[in-house]
Amino acid sequence: MCGPTARPRSPGGGRYAEAEPELRAVVEFMRSVNDIDGVTDGLGLIGEVLVGQGRVGEAAAAWQEAADIHRSRNDPRADVVAARVAALG
Repeated sequence: MCGPTARPRSPGGGRYAEAEPELRAVVEFMRSVNDIDGVTDGLGLIGEVLVGQGRVGEAAAAWQEAADIHRSRNDPRADVVAARVAALG
């Protein structure tokens, strides 16, 4: 993942609209197999493709969900993801 103030990388080669449904499917699969790290990683990537589409509010929601999951597990990554949300304004 990129830092909270960096420009998002380009999952899907810059084809954000095409990458988004694929990433959402992966996150749902990870939920179904209880792979929490896979869920949070996927939410991070979803946030990146949403920012790439100019959908900042939705990106913040995806990243906030990831931060909440990290926080519920006392995972220090919660602070990194929360900073990313805050950087969106």
